[in-house]
Amino acid sequence: MDIETFCELWIPKLYGLQPDERGYKKACISELAKIVGDISPSNIQKNWKWGKGEKEYPKWVDRMLELTDARYKTIEAQCGTEYLKSWHKSISKSE
Repeated sequence: MDIETFCELWIPKLYGLQPDERGYKKACISELAKIVGDISPSNIQKNWKWGKGEKEYPKWVDRMLELTDARYKTIEAQCGTEYLKSWHKSISKSE
């Protein structure tokens, strides 16, 4: 799963932002930094490119996004979207 697809699916659900809204890209970068771990949001913003034919970021990121997508879908299916949002917010605070 590429970054653009992942963000289009999950940023509206988790952050309440649509692709054309202010803060959407910042939310994408924040989510990516959380998923990949040791890479800072500023590093992602400066060095990674995605969307409209661009794809310049580490190849393993797509696999990480697939795994995260599966995890989010499982939680959403078993517990609902509101629980997923609450859970996501709680893990974001604890990191």
